[in-house]
Amino acid sequence: MTTHWFSPFPLPEAIRRQLERSGWMAWNGQGDPPTELRLLYLPPHAVLQDPQTLLSRYQTLRRMAGQGILQRAETHCHDDAASLSELTTPRPLLALVTVTLLREQPTLLDAFLDLELLADLGGMEPDSDYLNRLRQLSRLAPLLQELDNNAIRQRASQLQQSFHQQQLQRLEQELNESRHDLNHRLEQLRELDQDQRRLHQAAEASAQREATLQQQVHDLQDQRSGLEEANGRLQERLDQLEARLLQLRQSEAETLGRCQVLEDELEQRDRERHQLETIQQDSAALAEAQQQQIHRASQLLQKLSLRHRLVSASGQQSIQVLALLEGYRHSLKRAERLLLGRVGAGLPAGGRG
Repeated sequence: MTTHWFSPFPLPEAIRRQLERSGWMAWNGQGDPPTELRLLYLPPHAVLQDPQTLLSRYQTLRRMAGQGILQRAETHCHDDAASLSELTTPRPLLALVTVTLLREQPTLLDAFLDLELLADLGGMEPDSDYLNRLRQLSRLAPLLQELDNNAIRQRASQLQQSFHQQQLQRLEQELNESRHDLNHRLEQLRELDQDQRRLHQAAEASAQREATLQQQVHDLQDQRSGLEEANGRLQERLDQLEARLLQLRQSEAETLGRCQVLEDELEQRDRERHQLETIQQDSAALAEAQQQQIHRASQLLQKLSLRHRLVSASGQQSIQVLALLEGYRHSLKRAERLLLGRVGAGLPAGGRG
């Protein structure tokens, strides 16, 4: 997989040649970052320029730290000792200018040291003593030795004037930006204070609602307990009623059975009563016919008696007639007794009274 590199700083030619020989390809910072990406940076003395520009470039790499691996650019300058020396050990005048810049812009030093802490240094320690090291390099003796050359002095003077002019312009710009930023921050603080007050009020209202809900939950739990107790009592009562209903149904079945038996007995009694009434009617009709026959027989006897008185000569015939009548009367009596016996036999044992 091809490794890509990216740096917001102009890298020395020796480093670029080493990266090309290693097969690394430059990435322009546009679009999605490559999978294998190295983010290269240089120390402040190696890219001495406008402080704001330098700080912005360090911050850019700091934001991109999650997209690739941070590395010192000088770690890719093994074949050029001179270039490596310039990158790691600046000249006294350059060190002095850098110290002055970092003393007036401590955020620039912090940004550089942040990259040192995040970078893959290949086993080396972060250059946390960078500022003290520059101060040692910018002492008076080596500085005077470098300034012996007039051209170098003039160049230093020009650099100093240019630097101070840039510093004044930058300080004025920073002052205006600081004022604007301060006003903006004050406005943000006011908004944050208002938001905090609203959040506090909302939290209090939420706490009150939570307390109310907890009380309602407690009340509902009490109501639920009461309902469960009432439900238990109702269930017990329902069980009792169901048992009572079962008993009533059994009693109803027994009562229906007894009613059916009574209905059968009543129906039998009705049939017997009907038979009895029929027999009684037959008996009454027979008794009436008997009485009529007896009455006729009595009348006949009276007539015969009168006739007997008148005709005594025919005594033997009268005796025969009387015997016949007496026999007839006994026959009627016997028929009456038989009929009464038949009626008595047709009545049930409990209904003969």
